[in-house]
Amino acid sequence: MPMHLVNPSEHSALRRLEGVSGEWVTLLRDVVRAHPGLGEAQLENFLNRFARDRFLLAVDFLQAARGTTEQGRGNEIMALARAYYVMYQAARVVVFAAKRTDIEDHVKVAANLPRKLPDRGRWQDALKRWRERRNDLDYHVYPQEADLLAEHSSEALGEAGDFLRACKEYLLGRGVTEPPDV
Repeated sequence: MPMHLVNPSEHSALRRLEGVSGEWVTLLRDVVRAHPGLGEAQLENFLNRFARDRFLLAVDFLQAARGTTEQGRGNEIMALARAYYVMYQAARVVVFAAKRTDIEDHVKVAANLPRKLPDRGRWQDALKRWRERRNDLDYHVYPQEADLLAEHSSEALGEAGDFLRACKEYLLGRGVTEPPDV
């Protein structure tokens, strides 16, 4: 999986945005406004870069998941798990773009999908469904619906791709430039 490398000082600053609350982003904006030399546009570019880089991570996960589609229980479990994480990372991106807060909690990130995201309810349901399915597969020797694993992994991959495309459109509308093709 390719890593989107940045120089060490940018990496450190971008990493600190993980898990940041909206209150901290507001504080950053207030500091920038109080010190015009810092540049409000630069801060917005930096925040959008963070969102774009997380979206790139979701795209990388989708490419990795698509590479694990060979038949076999382990590969199918891995594909479904990666498909869920595609959706989870993409959900974190759109929540960050909308609310400027990085939510890590899997249930809360789905609940906080922006209202203006097309088909929001569908995506909330999909996040819940695939998270529960991933948990079942990861933590149980005898998961439910084991006979449907190949079908579910294929379905999860398709839905992850659809969700990424919806997120890309949303991000473009929010000014997050250059999210890659899905």
